[in-house]
Amino acid sequence: MASVLRIEIDELKNAIKHLERSNRELQTLLEFDPDPEYRQAIGENIVTMAKKRARVAALEEELRRITGEAPAEEPEAVEPEAVPVEDGPEEHACSKLARATSTAVNAIRRVNALFNTDMDLW
Repeated sequence: MASVLRIEIDELKNAIKHLERSNRELQTLLEFDPDPEYRQAIGENIVTMAKKRARVAALEEELRRITGEAPAEEPEAVEPEAVPVEDGPEEHACSKLARATSTAVNAIRRVNALFNTDMDLW
């Protein structure tokens, strides 16, 4: 079970790296050609990355629960809207979920700002 989780985590992280690279390339294209499809693709990538990061956080938490391992690295920084909670086994899981949710919501807000629209948060 743990090896399957590790494989899925690695695949998701790799997909995120590809999406980040794609967004950098699209940003460069946007500087020379303000095609709205580039903006749309960037927005879709931002939302997709947020969902994948949330999935990675959940899988890493499940992996730690199964194996009893300590976190391998510090979670990535998120916007200040993340909800801080006290540190402990249950609180740590809640904190990871809060950070992942906050990251996804902030990504949707960035997409809304990018398109000057109001997409539903849920």
